[in-house]
Amino acid sequence: MAKKKQLGQFIRKHKLAGILVVALMVGGALIAWRTIFPPVMKESEAMKERIQAMNLSTKQVSEQEKASHTVDANDKPKSITIPSIGVNDVRVQEIGLLSPSADGTQQMDAPKNIYDVGWYNCQINPVSANRCAKYVAPLSNNTSEAVVMDGHSCNTNNCVFNNIGKLKPGDLIQVVSGNNKQVDYQVELVERVKLADVDMAKVMRTYQQGTPGINLITCVGSWSARDSRGVVTMDSRVIVYATKRI
Repeated sequence: MAKKKQLGQFIRKHKLAGILVVALMVGGALIAWRTIFPPVMKESEAMKERIQAMNLSTKQVSEQEKASHTVDANDKPKSITIPSIGVNDVRVQEIGLLSPSADGTQQMDAPKNIYDVGWYNCQINPVSANRCAKYVAPLSNNTSEAVVMDGHSCNTNNCVFNNIGKLKPGDLIQVVSGNNKQVDYQVELVERVKLADVDMAKVMRTYQQGTPGINLITCVGSWSARDSRGVVTMDSRVIVYATKRI
């Protein structure tokens, strides 16, 4: 009887240990799965979080508001038009960088209205301490550092840069500056990369060294990533490289 009792205790003890091992294995597998395949939020939920966290406006910009929009220098960009995808005389707002994250990295900010485009003013640089002594604007004719603009993408609200991934080489991009002078660019390359693989040094450079250029960037993909603020974002980026038409 004593031996049977000991055997029963042995079996129960090792059965419990086995259950614990299996539980740990399952837990580890779930963690690994969520790391490799992070949960995807529905767009309605993701946009609600972003709008609240970033204090974004979803108000359509009226023609009167577009007409009255000004910038504080003649050479700064005021509006952008991309005829082939229906971006027509959209306001350009000056933006900088977000505060550094815990690991010291920084990301470009975004415009506060989902129907505006943001222009990176170059005063602080995410790649090096001093990318340029002065901002890079369309009229500056900088042949090594690009004009960089970003905008929101979303399906539910028809955000301004929803369709830049559909641009093709040769498509026209028009930027009007504060003095109402227009600069025309033509698309050279459209690429899609994972968020973790975005090369910001490349984004900041002109596509063709020796020729002024503009680069556009927006988010695409699934709502399964987080930005440096911890706010949900899409897992990939579309980057458009364009050169000035001479």
